[in-house]
Amino acid sequence: MRVLLRSVRLLDGASPGPAQDILLEDGLIRAIGEDLSEAADRTLVSEGFCASAGWLDLRVAARDPGHEHRETLPDLARAAAAGGFTDVALLPNTSPVVDTKDTLGYVRRMAETPGSPARLHPMAAITKGTKGVDFTDMIDLHRA
Repeated sequence: MRVLLRSVRLLDGASPGPAQDILLEDGLIRAIGEDLSEAADRTLVSEGFCASAGWLDLRVAARDPGHEHRETLPDLARAAAAGGFTDVALLPNTSPVVDTKDTLGYVRRMAETPGSPARLHPMAAITKGTKGVDFTDMIDLHRA
């Protein structure tokens, strides 16, 4: 499906000029320009349209590992992309906590799904079990 958005304000420091038209084809941007004359299945016009580069969420509470029945990492990536996020940082307070290189490796493997619509960046805990008592092996975690 081809959708033409008219009068879109681009929120980008490199494009401070007048509103632009954006042509979408099957959810992907195919053209940006002034007064596009491309054929479209649907044309939407609004003075309130804005577009920007993808967003980054620095505090995402993932359910995987531990509660995959609620949400898997590929599901999380699809939900993030649907909300305009291209990158999300995953908090380590899962069950089990991401505090070892093995758990971190699992999250990384699950997060690197080919064709994922958003990039997932796992974070590891600083203390074991996020209890604030004993430090994790941060060098191993950094290398992993």
